[in-house]
Amino acid sequence: MTAEVAVMNSQAVALAADSAATLRPEKILSANKLFTLSKYEPVGIMIYGNASFMGIPWETIVKTFRRDLGTRKFDTLQEYAREFIAFLDNNEALCDTKREQEHVREQTYRYFSYMWNIIRQRCDRTIRERGDITEAEVIRITAVVVREHRKYWDEADFLHGLSTNYTQAVITKYQDVIDQAMKMAFKQRPISARLRDSLRVIGASLFAKAPFRLGYSGVVVAGFGTKDLFPALLGFDIQGKVNRVLKFKQRQEHDCANGPAIIPFAQDEMVCTFMEGIDPEQEEFVYANLSSFLVEYPRVILDGIRGIDNREKKRVETALSRLTPKLLDEWRKKMERYKLEHHVSPIVRIVGELPKDDLADMAEALVSLTSFKRKVTPTAETVGGAIDVAVISKGDGFIWIKRKHYFRSDLNHQFFANYFREAEDDEEQDT
Repeated sequence: MTAEVAVMNSQAVALAADSAATLRPEKILSANKLFTLSKYEPVGIMIYGNASFMGIPWETIVKTFRRDLGTRKFDTLQEYAREFIAFLDNNEALCDTKREQEHVREQTYRYFSYMWNIIRQRCDRTIRERGDITEAEVIRITAVVVREHRKYWDEADFLHGLSTNYTQAVITKYQDVIDQAMKMAFKQRPISARLRDSLRVIGASLFAKAPFRLGYSGVVVAGFGTKDLFPALLGFDIQGKVNRVLKFKQRQEHDCANGPAIIPFAQDEMVCTFMEGIDPEQEEFVYANLSSFLVEYPRVILDGIRGIDNREKKRVETALSRLTPKLLDEWRKKMERYKLEHHVSPIVRIVGELPKDDLADMAEALVSLTSFKRKVTPTAETVGGAIDVAVISKGDGFIWIKRKHYFRSDLNHQFFANYFREAEDDEEQDT
């Protein structure tokens, strides 16, 4: 996992990203997640989630795109984003047959393993409650879980332009790969023909339908097009490409013509706590307990009143219980209004006035806050390491405020000499 944040106002956008990359639950490595999308124009890109696309590191993809982009420029940030999505969709080198097969195998195996863990947890619960479990019960639990997930994916929306024809095409093309993933994830347990068919449909639906569950990447493009007067930001979920279809969807969009913003990505709970004045998990805990309290409260009060028979108690309790959803909804609205008026709006107003260096400091501080929380709590330190910070403005372009290198700058002058060489070569050819 990771923590990234964009802090934006009318003059600039500051981007900050940590360096932690999870290789395995117990192994955290360092990775680059913030890049220039163009060498010459004020556009940047951040990556979170899965560190690769179809097995290719995002850093390699971004730098290949940047080389191909050269000195080309676009009027709007949206056009830069569309060009990058088109690069992923149309570049055959990113998605050969072998890489596509491996992508299908990895995605289906991860999801089937997720399902198997649910089955195992339910079996373990049965063993704790009764002391043992029969083979018939394991088969029944397996069937129930598969049916639940089949129902979930059957009800999910298809990606734009896709239908059951695409799902069937994926099954036909990759049935052997999906079956291999099924056997590995379900520990080669016997599965009926009907359940196998359902699992194949589930596996194909991972690439055909809108939910993004496991193994996807977040991609954030931010900055200015040549005609943009204010910075803008677009965020996407991108999973991969199967059978000539790229699975992606736009998640965020903000144009600072509509006002300043603070936008967190990936592990965002500390940014939300800072912005809203309450930890999101704590708020949900309060809401759940308030809900339970309001459900029990009428009965407790009525039990303490003498002279009311059970029939009348039941009638009054039922009438009062009908008010519970309305009271909870009103409580939610008041909480949202309070957070907006006393926390979010004052902070956003100040962000609107910050100079560029303060935007950078704020972005870095918010990522650092998340990293520090991980350091002093028992959870895995999935956020940490050096924090890269950049500020993108119309006049100054993409400016690194903090940037880590795996090499010493004073020993690698050729790196910096070569950085802009391609543009100079292009200019010489043009003349």
